[in-house]
Amino acid sequence: MNKAFIEKFGFVIIIYIVLVLGGVWHILGLYQKASQYLIVPLLVFLFSVNLIYYINRYKNTPMLNIFFIWTGIVFITALVIEITGEKTGIIFGHYHYTDLLSPKIFGVPVVIGLSWLNLVFGSVEITHRIFQTSWPIKAAAAALLMTGFDAVMEPAARALGFWYWQNYAIPVQNYIAWFAFAFIFTFPFIHYFPKVKTGVSIPMHIFIAQFIYFTLINFA
Repeated sequence: MNKAFIEKFGFVIIIYIVLVLGGVWHILGLYQKASQYLIVPLLVFLFSVNLIYYINRYKNTPMLNIFFIWTGIVFITALVIEITGEKTGIIFGHYHYTDLLSPKIFGVPVVIGLSWLNLVFGSVEITHRIFQTSWPIKAAAAALLMTGFDAVMEPAARALGFWYWQNYAIPVQNYIAWFAFAFIFTFPFIHYFPKVKTGVSIPMHIFIAQFIYFTLINFA
């Protein structure tokens, strides 16, 4: 690999290596406790990387403040939805978080809001690069990507001890709610924020690397 390739893709390669190794370690039964406790710092780090990516993209433009506002709205809304869902079961079904993802607010880990944002960013970037169509179709595609991600993440998260479902069954309403809120969260980014076709899309690769990680966990 030449210097130009390393400069362009080196950081992305590191992200893949870290997450793939995390999945392989779990399959081999190695460092499982360490992996559980490192997930919160890892998610915060991945969100920070995404945030820096968008700050660099929109710096010196009016879009940066709008980006911060909408990101804050999604973060707060995601936490409110999760808190309501965890307490009542009327949104996603009956589930409860363990203490592994602490700190928590009203029973819901703060990092869950950041995780929603990581998935929104990644699904939007993937959709922009694949589809050349109207924003409602793009938003629906991004929502499908996030719902599919959740379908892979749910059994892995249970295996890792992050949360558990009542009667160990994941209800269909969980996926319906995921699609609905994913659509609501993604369409402003798709509709109002300019897409960038050139360069390395860090959020896209973070999305894919996390998907690979949870897929590997499910093989354990």
